[in-house]
Amino acid sequence: MEYQSIFATPPKNEAELTALENEVQKLLLKTLDINITRKRRSEKLREVACVFAGFPNGFQQMQKYWASLRPFVLKEKKDIDCLATLTDGLVVVFCDDEKVNFSAYLAISKGLVEEKMRLTKEGEKATESPLQIAGVGLSKTLQKMLREDPNFICMGTLTDEIDATRAIRTVESGHFVIAMVSAPNSDAALRKIHHLGVSEDFTSQKLYMFDAKAISSQFS
Repeated sequence: MEYQSIFATPPKNEAELTALENEVQKLLLKTLDINITRKRRSEKLREVACVFAGFPNGFQQMQKYWASLRPFVLKEKKDIDCLATLTDGLVVVFCDDEKVNFSAYLAISKGLVEEKMRLTKEGEKATESPLQIAGVGLSKTLQKMLREDPNFICMGTLTDEIDATRAIRTVESGHFVIAMVSAPNSDAALRKIHHLGVSEDFTSQKLYMFDAKAISSQFS
């Protein structure tokens, strides 16, 4: 467990990957008494390092991961205003503190609803139909809610591939989904989302991430 923190964030470049290779070599020597010789180092140790970092297909997969990262994480209350003008997307609130995460999740959900209502009243295409929030549990409940065409779907914590698939399908049907992920930072949150089966193409176009710790104090 001494080396666990080394693999928390995948390397961004060749220098960081080389550093990871060195740490993997130390780990193998310490735990398994395996020493990858200098002759085989370039082809084998790099492969092992990439697997340890969570990328079994090698450094190219790791580079694609970093290329797909969104350039920023939302940390301001005013960012909600921008989200409310969009028609669909997956809003993921992340934090490793469950209480803080849930508090921010509720605040952001409420903020999106209030801003959407304001835009609806002020817009030229104002509608009389009320804004709805659907709390989603079983798949049948989700189907029923989608038929009513709510503006936002609150799905709680994404814990497995079923939750992730349900969220993606809901977004692709033209809705906004708000969910939570337990993770210490945006890198870990994004990796967790990818491990749940969400494609990199989706996260680069339809994903919006909120840092719960940064935004929670703004709603207190």
